[in-house]
Amino acid sequence: MHLLSCLLILLPAVVSTSPFGCQQAVNCHLPSCFCSTFEHFMNRSDIPQMVYFGLDDAVTGSASGYYKTLFRRDRKNPNGCPITPTLYISHKYTQYDVVREYRELGYELAVHSVTHTNINTGPKVLQEARDQKENIINLAGAKREDVVGWRSPFLQTAGDVQVEMLQRLGYEYDISLTNKRAHMRDSSPFPFTLDYGWQYNCQIRPCPTQSHKSFWEVPVNALRDFKDQYSCAYVDGCYNRPATEAQAYKYIMDNFLSHYNGNRAPLGFNMHYAWFMSPNNLRAMDRAIHDMMQYHGVYIINSGTFRMYLKLLKDRGMEIASKGYNGVHYNDQHVLNDEMYTQLYDLSNLDIKPKGWRSPNLKPLGDGQFEKVMKYGYLYDSTLTAPREHTGDKIWPFTLDYGWKESCVIPDCPKSAYPGLWEVPNTPIIDYRNQYICNYVDGCMFSPPTANDTFNFLWNNFKSHYQTNKAPFGIHLRHIWFSHPFFTKNLEGLRMFVDKLSTMNDVYILSIQNIIEWMKKPTSLQNLHVSSPWNC
Repeated sequence: MHLLSCLLILLPAVVSTSPFGCQQAVNCHLPSCFCSTFEHFMNRSDIPQMVYFGLDDAVTGSASGYYKTLFRRDRKNPNGCPITPTLYISHKYTQYDVVREYRELGYELAVHSVTHTNINTGPKVLQEARDQKENIINLAGAKREDVVGWRSPFLQTAGDVQVEMLQRLGYEYDISLTNKRAHMRDSSPFPFTLDYGWQYNCQIRPCPTQSHKSFWEVPVNALRDFKDQYSCAYVDGCYNRPATEAQAYKYIMDNFLSHYNGNRAPLGFNMHYAWFMSPNNLRAMDRAIHDMMQYHGVYIINSGTFRMYLKLLKDRGMEIASKGYNGVHYNDQHVLNDEMYTQLYDLSNLDIKPKGWRSPNLKPLGDGQFEKVMKYGYLYDSTLTAPREHTGDKIWPFTLDYGWKESCVIPDCPKSAYPGLWEVPNTPIIDYRNQYICNYVDGCMFSPPTANDTFNFLWNNFKSHYQTNKAPFGIHLRHIWFSHPFFTKNLEGLRMFVDKLSTMNDVYILSIQNIIEWMKKPTSLQNLHVSSPWNC
């Protein structure tokens, strides 16, 4: 049986806002930093279309009937969780017993100030954001760690000092800064962290320009009206207001489809509940929610859930493995320990426990690295590079009970034994000209220029495993093929290659963790359909 391993290592991106600004996976690393971008590094078809409702101002019982209609409990996302909105709550007129009921239904509770006035100085932000957060905690029974979002009244911010105050108070995101598009067909930006400031036109000054590390900004991406003539920051704020149910439905669905068929940036319905007081609008939104949920991969979630997006990768069946918190090369053992610990801690908050480790640039740090891999309970390491022979058998994964016995291609290799720890070696490949070896398929000196060249490059390397001892064949790559238009032909060749493998009855495309499961319980091709070591 032949196995193909594809390792997902918190997939890095190569997306930048400028040559000297934020560059994903270079000077900005998930999950703590994400560059401002109109194009997510993932393949568009793999991105769930997230839709959120952000409802502003005082919370009273007046809106309950509308919310019960729209966000009823039988409406569930593909993962089985109910659809929920975010309430941006101001204090005056709010009935906190009603807020408590919404909290128990799973609605996100966020802060919209105490006084709902122009809050344009640091001291004002500090007082209003602190006091209203305490109101929601003390009067509605919310947990402090759950109240992490802020929206400024009138979308008027205090610039950099606002973010400083919010971070001081333990907020994790702001959703006040507006982005407008000129046409329905134009893309909207994704949420991002303010490590490099606000990168778009400042619609309502001031906007933050300084670095605010790891603080998320969820842009208020303005909708286009149903005539595609003007932008509307709020659903209920259009110059061209829909006069009929058909116009309201068109307004909603046109904006939805422009995101779904576009770059899949999260679609926000930022609004006030009074818009639902029109029966036409309420019926249109009710029908639109139903219809949006019929599209593949649509999640209607609250706006604070964006920081939980990484969890969706796991839910889609991908293996999440570790590469360190910052994902850059380091030589110091103390730094390595911090990188492992910090990333494991962050991932634990997403209910993810990685089983695999790979050092950046495939550069091992000797026995110190493997001691830490054991210490933190990893199942396997996939850092070490096997010697590449042009012909002959390839190395299978094995446990380090007797240490690493191969030559050390990239030092420092471990010298001691690590009983029970699996090593999944990286077998280098030969470039498409059959001249030089490469550790990553996207890192060869000579990159295949066409889709057919890419297919043949991968196919020939695959055959060197398939036609010998069938040791697992690993495709190791970064995100450059997926994120940069220059490599469109390479991505097409990769698709052709995967399509070809999918037609072969004795080939399985698996994660590294799946490969180790087979190694522990070897099962013949004939018996795989009877007793498989994998669950899918």
